Amino acid sequence: LLALKGEAQATACINNMKQIDGAIDLFALENNKTDGDPVTADNVKAYIKGGEMPVCPGGNKAYTLAGTVGAAISVTCQNAGNTPPHKLRP
Repeated sequence: LLALKGEAQATACINNMKQIDGAIDLFALENNKTDGDPVTADNVKAYIKGGEMPVCPGGNKAYTLAGTVGAAISVTCQNAGNTPPHKLRP
C-alpha cells in the first residue's frame, strides 16, 4: 500500500513539473524570450492554474527552476532521489 502511495505521489509530482515546464514555455512565447534568457518562479506563476507554484505532494517541497528558458530539464524536485524518482525526463 505504501508503494502505491509513493507511485501516486511521484506521478502527481511529475505532472506538476510538466505543468511548470509548460508555463515556462508560455512565458517565453508571450514575452519573446529565447533559449538562455532568465526565468524565475515569479515569471511563470501567472501561467499556472491558480496563480501559485505547486509543491511536491511527497512532502510539500518547492520545485527548483533551471533558471533559463530552453534548459533541457527546466524544473526539478527535491525528491528526485526518492523511490520511485520524482524526475522529468529531458
